[in-house]
Amino acid sequence: MRSMMNALAVGGVCLLMGCASTDVRTVRTDIGGLLPRPNRVLVYDLAVSPEEVKLDGGISARAIGAAKGSSRTEQEIATGRSVARAFSVHLVKEIRKLGLNAERAAGSPRQSGDDVAIAGHFLSIDEGNRSERVMIGLGAGRTEVQAEVSIYQNGYVVEQLEADAKSGRKPGAAETMGAGAAAGNLAASAALSAGVAGASEAFGANVEADAARAAKEVANKLEAFFVREGWINY
Repeated sequence: MRSMMNALAVGGVCLLMGCASTDVRTVRTDIGGLLPRPNRVLVYDLAVSPEEVKLDGGISARAIGAAKGSSRTEQEIATGRSVARAFSVHLVKEIRKLGLNAERAAGSPRQSGDDVAIAGHFLSIDEGNRSERVMIGLGAGRTEVQAEVSIYQNGYVVEQLEADAKSGRKPGAAETMGAGAAAGNLAASAALSAGVAGASEAFGANVEADAARAAKEVANKLEAFFVREGWINY
C-alpha cells in the first residue's frame, strides 16, 4: 500500500510539472550586422513595483501576513524581490551553460566596452490562491509571472522578449480523495491527497518556480540570438 501511495504521489507531481506552461516571445530584435562578442553578460534583477504584485488570496496567507505585522505593501515588495532574484539567479546559470561569462549585477543597467546588459521589468506577479490549488486543483488558483526582458549592448536594445509562466494544473485534494474513497480507504486517500498537494506546492506551484521556468525559456531564446550573432557555435 505504501509503495502504491508513493507511486501515485509521484505521478501527481509529474502531472503538475508536465502541465506547467511557459511562453517566451521575441518582440524586437537587432536587424543590423553582427554584434561584437561580449566579454560579460550582466544580468540585473527585473524591476518590480508593488502594484504589479498580486499576493496569495488564500485565507491562510492573509492570516500569516497579519500575524507577522507586515503591511500588504511590504509583503508585495518582498514577494517581488524574491521573484526577481530567482529569475536572475537562474538566468545567469543558464547563460553560463551556453558558454558565455554571465554574472548578476546591481544598480542601474550599465556596460563597459562590448558588455551585454540584460534588464527589464515584471508586467505581473500573481501568487494565485494556494487554498484553491491544494483543495481544488486542475488549474484553480494558478500562479503566474509575466515579464519584459531587454538585452542591451553599447546603449542600444538589441533584443527584447516577453515571458509568461504559469504553474501547472495539478490534481487537488478533492479529486485525489475521491479516488481513494471510491476504493473504500478514506485514511489512505487523505494521506495521498496531502502528499500530492504538498509535493506539488514544493515542486512548482509558486511564483519563484514560475520565474525559474521563465528564465530557462528566456535563455533558450537567447541561445538562438547568440548563435545568430556568432557569439556561440552549436
